[in-house]
Amino acid sequence: MSELSTVFGIHAATALLAHRPHDVIELHHLKGRHDERLQTIINQARALDLRLVGCDRETLDKLCD
Repeated sequence: MSELSTVFGIHAATALLAHRPHDVIELHHLKGRHDERLQTIINQARALDLRLVGCDRETLDKLCD
């Protein structure tokens, strides 16, 4: 059984989706953020049929602790 890890940040998520997409279970993102960098990651996640979870800042902060 493999260990689960949380990866956070635009650059880390982009790299993981590009190089090891099979290791990604779901993508949590800041709800209401609509810039091009995040939209690119969301589009990649949708293409891979990953679960997308829109969260508020407080929830994301708790996930990254």
